[in-house]
Amino acid sequence: MGSPLSAAELQAFLGLAGGANESFGFLGMPRDANTTTTSAITSWAVYDSLCISGGSLVLLLAAELASLSSVRGVLRQHGGRELYATAVIYNLVNFFIIGPITYAFATTFLCTSERKTLLSSVSTGIGLLLVHALGYYLAHFAMHTKSLYWAHRFHHRFNTHIVPMAANAVTFSEYVIAYMLPFIVGCLLFNPDVPALFGTASVISFNNILIHTPGLDELSRRIVPWWGVSTYDHTEHHRRLTTNYAAPTINIDKILAAIVGSRSEKAGKFS
Repeated sequence: MGSPLSAAELQAFLGLAGGANESFGFLGMPRDANTTTTSAITSWAVYDSLCISGGSLVLLLAAELASLSSVRGVLRQHGGRELYATAVIYNLVNFFIIGPITYAFATTFLCTSERKTLLSSVSTGIGLLLVHALGYYLAHFAMHTKSLYWAHRFHHRFNTHIVPMAANAVTFSEYVIAYMLPFIVGCLLFNPDVPALFGTASVISFNNILIHTPGLDELSRRIVPWWGVSTYDHTEHHRRLTTNYAAPTINIDKILAAIVGSRSEKAGKFS
């Protein structure tokens, strides 16, 4: 038998040795940027994304079980079974095909391979969150115009009975433009590390499910701050269609209203 591995050799074998050129995957798990090929990095990225999708799926199933009365309402309406089955297919495609492909592209080509400080990573994540909220808001508002409503129509078939499954029950066009493209833009602007993107994507995905969970309506009115999107806010959007376009995290509607109101108040003082 050969001599036992030294501590340094064991660290290298396990991929635990740090260095200036080290990059990071899921929750900071290391990968060596000098020796890792693009395909290997992409494999890490797909793994990261599947962790987000898997966690989202678990939350979705739990929320769906907690919303059985609304689910029954969907199934009992005319064409409800076909509607629900199509929603399930959209969820699976968006969760496990489009999402992972976009995430893999972003982490492989747009994220920095350098390890950031916790403060830098968190601040970058907040920047990503803001860009995503604004990007979604603009895309969502545009899809409520006559020329683009075709891309959004399916999602609004869940109006009378809103269920968590509706959260990601959107067309390919809507998912790419309103959900994925803002991530790409945010990565181009902020060059995040992988943990920042992972955390931001998780928050957005989980919150998207929560704002489509009807049992949280009243609780969300009490605990969600004014600048956040509550389940109540988004339920109002589904029922009225012409208000509360912001989702699923930062309430761009209320922030814009506060800015406009503040400017109007200042103008009134000097008129």
